[in-house]
Amino acid sequence: CVEVGAGAGEWLVAQAAAHRGAAWVAIEPQLDRVHQLWCKVQLRRLNNVHICAAEAATALKLLPAAAVDAVHLRFPYPPPLELRDLTADAPPGGGFLAASLITDLLRALKPGGELHLVTNEPACCVLLLALVQAHPASAQLRSEHGEAGFARSLEAPGPHGSFFDAVLAERGHRKDHS
Repeated sequence: CVEVGAGAGEWLVAQAAAHRGAAWVAIEPQLDRVHQLWCKVQLRRLNNVHICAAEAATALKLLPAAAVDAVHLRFPYPPPLELRDLTADAPPGGGFLAASLITDLLRALKPGGELHLVTNEPACCVLLLALVQAHPASAQLRSEHGEAGFARSLEAPGPHGSFFDAVLAERGHRKDHS
């Protein structure tokens, strides 16, 4: 299994500890987070975690084709989007969340493999769905959440919104929740 953008590794380390028979690859470009992830792996004495300190575009190309059971992209950093970008005929290009990322993710998956995309950002959700639906292989994909392709979490957001709400508020893109 692969997690793209593993961050400090909380989720991946928990999964690797619970599923010690599976190999886990953490892809994370930020070295401070890689260090935190490595420390967690060492403290838990996990020998089934491999850490790749690189951008996703580079790391995914190093994986053999059709070699991975599941790829997880959890809570990617939302791109700077304007609402007009989301209503365009084609998804906006450039940056981390681009059509090439979907191609690289799908190339790494085994036939019948699972692609898990998780976000709590509405704009990011719209972009991810648009990228997947616009991909040439989209006809071969199915969502466990029906035609809409997503499911709402039953978890209530925190009192100040998500981490990304705060980041976007700081950038002047969203009202501060405090």
